[in-house]
Amino acid sequence: VFAEQTQILRNAQIKSLDDMKSGDLFGQVFHNRRVVYANEVISGYLSHYNFNWLFIKGDLVRHHAPSMGLLYLWELPFLLIGIYLLLFGNFPKQTKWFIFLWFLLAPIPASVTTGVPHAVRTLNFLPTFQIFTAIGLVSVFAWISHPHFARASRDKQVIKGLVVGIFALIVTFNFSYYLNQYFIQQNYYFAEYWQYGYKELVEYADGV
Repeated sequence: VFAEQTQILRNAQIKSLDDMKSGDLFGQVFHNRRVVYANEVISGYLSHYNFNWLFIKGDLVRHHAPSMGLLYLWELPFLLIGIYLLLFGNFPKQTKWFIFLWFLLAPIPASVTTGVPHAVRTLNFLPTFQIFTAIGLVSVFAWISHPHFARASRDKQVIKGLVVGIFALIVTFNFSYYLNQYFIQQNYYFAEYWQYGYKELVEYADGV
């Protein structure tokens, strides 16, 4: 992002020159290259926590299964629960600091580059998302397995079973969708991103 030839910097330089000609001090401050760089780095950093990137559309097709996010949608509630429990729960302070610092520092290397958010450049996120999700899952499972649920009325037991059944269906559908996108749709519709066809092209040209 600090490369002199970036379009971002060229646009800022043009605006800065216009601001100098017109005497716009406010514009000169905000179109200064240092401010532009800082804004790009901050935007790049925050983009790695974007909901759509993480759970809906994901990254480039080459970096994950197409038409889905980098994380399963069913993980979201457990991820949020896990973050809350780790932050306010009875965990060692050193553990909290270690995991949250890891989680917050992970996107910094990628944030100073172009083409962000970038899944490959943020592999160092792993396994923080999985730790949060696991804490949330284990806590929810422990809660619904508590003895007071076993002594609950028949109606509450039915509701509990219904909720667990619906969740199991959602997980199954989400995972099945992933398998279809990764092993079937990607091979058929997105083969070009994996250089498919180059071998055949060379063989054809050689034969001609």
